[in-house]
Amino acid sequence: MKKHTISFRCPIEICEEVDSLCKQNGMVRSDFIIQALQRLLDSLAEHGITSSEALRSHPESENT
Repeated sequence: MKKHTISFRCPIEICEEVDSLCKQNGMVRSDFIIQALQRLLDSLAEHGITSSEALRSHPESENT
């Protein structure tokens, strides 16, 4: 599978929480984030919501 690199910034508290969860589950951060995003996309699809629709309804998406 071809892979792309994604970089982003987030509050340090979120990073620390993700790192803690990864350590507890024996995962690396990138795998954890990819799995979380995939579950989110699957959940949206189950409810008939496209990712574009979800972003338009989220107030923080206006800042991107």
